[in-house]
Amino acid sequence: MELKLEQKFKIHVFNQQVENMDENEVKQTLIEIYQQMICQQNYYQQELKKAWLIL
Repeated sequence: MELKLEQKFKIHVFNQQVENMDENEVKQTLIEIYQQMICQQNYYQQELKKAWLIL
């Protein structure tokens, strides 16, 4: 799947931010992003269950 130009720009900006972080900041950011991904996955699963009427 091709990324939109705006998404590519956001990735570039994030990459620059990461380059300026120390190792502990990078680790903490990675943990936070992973937690957000899990929350997003749970949200989508719940919405799909609602859409499929599987409560």
